[in-house]
Amino acid sequence: MNRPADHSGTMDKSGPRPVPAPPSIPGYELGEVLGRGATGVVYRARQLTVDREVAIKVLHPELTGNVRLVRRLQREAKTTARLAHPNVVSAIDMGRSGGTWWYAMEFVDGPSLAERLRNDGPLREREALRLFIPLCDALEHLREQGVVHRDVKPANILLDRSGARLADLGLAFIGDDPAFTTSGGTLGTPHYISPEQAVDASTADIRSDIWSVGATLFHAVCGRPPFSGGSAAEILSAVLYGRIPDPRSLAPSVSRGLALVLRKCLSRDPEDRYQTPLELAEDLERVRERRSPNVRRSRLDPVAGARRTRTIAIVAAAVVLELAAFALWSFLSSDGEASIVPANASSAASVAAPDPELEELAARIAREPSHAAQQLEELAALRAGLAPELEERWGQVKRELLGRVRATVRDEEARIDARLAEACAAGDFVRANALLEREFPGRIHDRTGFGVGELEAAGVPVETWREKQRQLVSERLAEVSGELGRGLRAWSLKRAEEAARLAELHRWREAFAQLTLDPEEITALPGFGEVRLPEAERDGLIDGGVGAVLLEKRLELVLRWRELDDELSRRVRQRADTLEEELLAGPPRPRAAEALERWFALELEARGMARETLPEPGGSVAVACLDVLEQRRGELASREGELLESDARAEFEKTKRLARASWSRRLPAGVADLWREYRASLVPLEERVSGGWLSDLRELALRREREADLVRGLLVRASDRVRALDGRELHELRVGHIWYSDVRVHAGVDPLEDGFHIEGRERALDLRELDADQVLTLAGIGRVEELPTADRLAVAAFLFHEGDFEAAREALRPEGERGEELAMLEADLERRVFDAIEAEQAEREKRREEASEYLEDVFDKEQQARSPNNVVHRIDLLLDGYSDVTEVVLRRSELRALRDRLRSRPDPTPLERIRSIFQPTELEEVGQRRVRLGFDFDAESVGAWKGRDWVFDGAGWILDHETPDWRSLRAQVGPELRLEAPLDGERVVLDLVIDTRPGPAQLLVVHAAGFHVALVGAGLPGGERTPRLLVGTETRESFLDRVQSGEGRALEEGLAAEETQRLRITTNRRGGSWRVELEGRLLGEGRMRAPRVDEPRVGFESWEPIRIRRVVLETGRAAKGQ
Repeated sequence: MNRPADHSGTMDKSGPRPVPAPPSIPGYELGEVLGRGATGVVYRARQLTVDREVAIKVLHPELTGNVRLVRRLQREAKTTARLAHPNVVSAIDMGRSGGTWWYAMEFVDGPSLAERLRNDGPLREREALRLFIPLCDALEHLREQGVVHRDVKPANILLDRSGARLADLGLAFIGDDPAFTTSGGTLGTPHYISPEQAVDASTADIRSDIWSVGATLFHAVCGRPPFSGGSAAEILSAVLYGRIPDPRSLAPSVSRGLALVLRKCLSRDPEDRYQTPLELAEDLERVRERRSPNVRRSRLDPVAGARRTRTIAIVAAAVVLELAAFALWSFLSSDGEASIVPANASSAASVAAPDPELEELAARIAREPSHAAQQLEELAALRAGLAPELEERWGQVKRELLGRVRATVRDEEARIDARLAEACAAGDFVRANALLEREFPGRIHDRTGFGVGELEAAGVPVETWREKQRQLVSERLAEVSGELGRGLRAWSLKRAEEAARLAELHRWREAFAQLTLDPEEITALPGFGEVRLPEAERDGLIDGGVGAVLLEKRLELVLRWRELDDELSRRVRQRADTLEEELLAGPPRPRAAEALERWFALELEARGMARETLPEPGGSVAVACLDVLEQRRGELASREGELLESDARAEFEKTKRLARASWSRRLPAGVADLWREYRASLVPLEERVSGGWLSDLRELALRREREADLVRGLLVRASDRVRALDGRELHELRVGHIWYSDVRVHAGVDPLEDGFHIEGRERALDLRELDADQVLTLAGIGRVEELPTADRLAVAAFLFHEGDFEAAREALRPEGERGEELAMLEADLERRVFDAIEAEQAEREKRREEASEYLEDVFDKEQQARSPNNVVHRIDLLLDGYSDVTEVVLRRSELRALRDRLRSRPDPTPLERIRSIFQPTELEEVGQRRVRLGFDFDAESVGAWKGRDWVFDGAGWILDHETPDWRSLRAQVGPELRLEAPLDGERVVLDLVIDTRPGPAQLLVVHAAGFHVALVGAGLPGGERTPRLLVGTETRESFLDRVQSGEGRALEEGLAAEETQRLRITTNRRGGSWRVELEGRLLGEGRMRAPRVDEPRVGFESWEPIRIRRVVLETGRAAKGQ
């Protein structure tokens, strides 16, 4: 949580200030007190408009008249509002309510680093690096915004689950941390302040923050700050003059690299430190990666020694200094005039000889006035050893010494008076302050050896004069600031008016630029650049005189811009949705991403705007419409690329099908033309998409084209050979299954196109009719292994497309020299040959399994009795369609005999046949030659359905496992019902009752008589998706490819979670029409290319476990006897 107690102010000497009742601040509900101090109270609160927790600082009511505190509060709020970084506690709001100033900020739920170190001790190095690297990034953000924090310390670093956050509550006076106070005054937190900031706060820059970060990190890993002492003065003295201890001597676990980084941060010369927080962050990252930091040891300050002799020397020096300080204090605590005479003095009249040491000291006092402080200490030390009669002389020497000091002080006061007058007249108040606070004490020390604070104790008054001069400088400063403030307010009001005018013209970038504070521009204003103001006074003028006016107008314009920005964002989303629909409706596919960009430019133009007039992207004002535009443009470009790839691959498959048809007619020239046309169709895509798939498809098409050219060359050679045989006899010729011997050939100019004749046959022969071996013989192909590579590939390709895969493989086996093109062509052909052989073997195995299943059915006595016509149908199927299967060949006679016996039986009625084949739970006729079958999935076996990967779970059939990926879905074998005779499956109405599980639906695929229907849910893996519907009539694999690619029409509402739902699918195979309804709501309907299926079926697949409770199927039936 926020820890404002570390910053909220120092308590009065009189005791803790009672906390008043929380004030009433519109829009906020104040709760418990998080911290309090001399300047204000910090409350935990809730911002009612957005219902979020915040922290609110409230200035004590009696301090509202303190202009400096109010300006400091305003300056902190406005400065923080300029910042936008995840590791900086952000400002929310500021205002005045009931006479009380307040400032709302982000609430951080966690302790400060100071509390963490106090409660748990030092951090491990890795944890410290994890926290401080983002803090350096935050300071870099401050640097980029021209902000110097000046108070980095453990109490200003808040910790929550996300990491470390930089804060500065800023209600206190300079450095009024309760941990360091003396005599009711405030000394700040000297442990972490840089030397230059300790001397003159106005000189602090980002390198001062780097010192403070280094000191804080030192404390975090070593368990104590780098400098310590019994008082604030001792700590500041150590900061200014002491050596830092070696971090590894305090914490041996600290790595050498981190120790070097800490020493560089704590270099007294700012030029030797890191110059930016980014440099520090980079070195900390190197340390985290166990690499050496970018630190030159020669530029580092030496560390304090750790050897015993050095320690003894330090202790001895400390003892001497303590004794000297004690003697000085003892002396200065007396009145400096009265003599102290021992009680055993014998006579006031006794006369003693002059003391040599005293007289020598008196001489030096006259000669060396710059050593007065040291001489005063020596004088105090001599007093104890003097004879009583020398007491008067001792007092005389002391008075002379102090008189000289007073004279020097008066001289310096006169000198400073004159220079102060010059500085104030010139408006150089920085110089005036420096004269009083630095130059005067410095010269006094140089000329007397005294510090200004020691003079008062020595009886030399100086603070009264200094306070009077401060008052004079302050009064003159107030006059100048008043004049400048009035001018700045007038200037800022003019800027605000100009910003409002530009906003009316929708020139938002210029409008916000008018409201941006540019210190250089302000200091260049008349009067402002002629004076030098203290930083606090200058910032107060800018923040109070300019910042308040510009901030108020900026907040007004931000609200107006956000309304317009929200509207533009909504319009971009709508247009992107429309373009996405057009994109999905293709092919052809529009250039959706480019169209969105063009539309946005026109939309801005219609509103009198352009991109250049919008607020600066990446600036302090969010431009959400550009973010939405970029996001949706990227999505459209990505979807466009996916769809173009899908189209190109689909066209590739289409070209493959057309090429197979041409290969079946031995038209390689036509095949080459098809692939050339396909390659030409890819050319327009080159400027629209990137990726290897386009070049892969182009290369594949080129190989197919080259392959066709090789085969065409083979046929041309055969044609040339036939033409050369014109009028000559051919010993042997095979045409189909007929062999001709010793026939005379008659050929024309082009036997390949025109054919040729042989004696004894009227019709012309075509080279495309000849047996493959005959063609190769005519082409002059002998031993394949002796052929050149190109001829061998031509033979292999010819045999492959003839369907002789084994012979093609044999033709590919010989090794030989080949160029790169032929090598790639051969590799591609070899892969397809082996794939074809495997597919052929798999198909044979599949047909064998199917034949075995059919044989088992037809020889099943129950099947023969229950459904003889169905058994006869399957016997016909076996004899006609599986005549190449060995088991069928062996039982051919047995099958024919069984068929004859079954055909002699009387035919059952159509309904009896349907009942015997499909075994539905319910069966009824619903019109002329239409039937309705109902199936209740209330058992492990349901009618003629095959369960496959689905099981009965007591309430229905359900997928027995989760689907991990698309490959598993493709391998899934779901419930299936074949719509065989006497059902025709032409017009089908399919009703399903299903149960969905909890959570967003993923995917249900229904196969209905050649149609595929996919209900895609929002929970389908693979990215953000909306419910959608996709219907197709292609192959199952191609359909699932489309589902995976994201095709489909978007649905407002798809499958619900954890409900029993009713889905109806209506299809018409002949007309290609379809209709899908869910719970009575129409999801979609349309018409497409009619499916081509030999044996229609009904089946299901799902991604997640979905339960099938009931299926009702309505379709047509064949007439009796059919």
